[in-house]
Amino acid sequence: DYLGLMLKTSSNSMAQATLDLLGKPKDMEDYYSQLGLNITAETFRVADGSGLSYSNKSTCSVQIQLLEMIYADSQYEVFRDLLASPGEKGTLRNRLLDLKGKVFAKTGTLNRTAALSGFIETENGTIIFCVLSDFINTSLQVERARIDKLVRDNYKLVQ
Repeated sequence: DYLGLMLKTSSNSMAQATLDLLGKPKDMEDYYSQLGLNITAETFRVADGSGLSYSNKSTCSVQIQLLEMIYADSQYEVFRDLLASPGEKGTLRNRLLDLKGKVFAKTGTLNRTAALSGFIETENGTIIFCVLSDFINTSLQVERARIDKLVRDNYKLVQ
């Protein structure tokens, strides 16, 4: 329940408290490395648990590697159901409503940054995706609409 609430609503305070409970930012970096993710100082850096620090760093490559591991795990559906989904309580409740029950993702938002990473379930398989938009020069609403269009376009390609 705790993780589901944290991930669905993107609770920064819960995320920071979780990292504090589990260790320090370096411990999270070490954990990702121990998982076998191909990370370097240029591709992944943890400054805080909330994701609010501009010193945090991740790439789509790192996120896709992690999502692929999750997808391959026997507990994939348990994790997937902890993520935000269109039309449900959480950060996607008013987005991608035409893909309700098909998109399971984590959002990310900072000033001039918007992100969405997760899974798109189709009749022909699951798409693992990551969009990280940084230094956006438009409104957050416009950028989210662009990201949502990318998700829809990829769903249509596989259907």
